[in-house]
Parts: sequence; C-alpha cells; structure tokens
Amino acid sequence: MLNKKTIAIIVMAVILLIAVGYIVDLKLGNAKEIRETEIFNNGAIEGYTFAIQNMMQEVSKCEPVPLTYANQTINLIALECYGEQ
Repeated sequence: MLNKKTIAIIVMAVILLIAVGYIVDLKLGNAKEIRETEIFNNGAIEGYTFAIQNMMQEVSKCEPVPLTYANQTINLIALECYGEQ
C-alpha cells in the first residue's frame, strides 16, 4: 500500500507535468502566431511593392492611369510627361 508521502509525490508530479504541458502549449501557440503574422506582413509588403511597381510602369507610358478607391477615381500621370507634350 502507498503511504501519504508517496501519494503526495505522485500528485505533485502529475500537477508539474500538466503545468509544463500547458506552458509548452502556450509557447508553441505564440510561436505559431508570430510566424503567421510574419507571413501575413511579408505578403502585404510584396503586394504593396508589386502595386507600386505596376503603377510606376503604367504612368511612365504618359497616359492617364485611373486609380479608384471606394467611390472616388483619380487619374494619375507622370510629371515628366508634361515636358514631352
């Protein structure tokens, strides 16, 4: 039969294992969230970069490029194009 001291040690060991498991789960969850945030941010930066590069290529053709946001539209044209007319 197990004495009280042995039972107390077993209970404390189980509690310690549960606590360690919980802490590891929290750390892994945080690491996953950080990775996902980095992936999202990198994707956003790539998207912005592509959009700006594409817009610069289009306006360099010296033709108005419509830019629309919500219900507003403006036409962009490179300032360098005014000297060529």
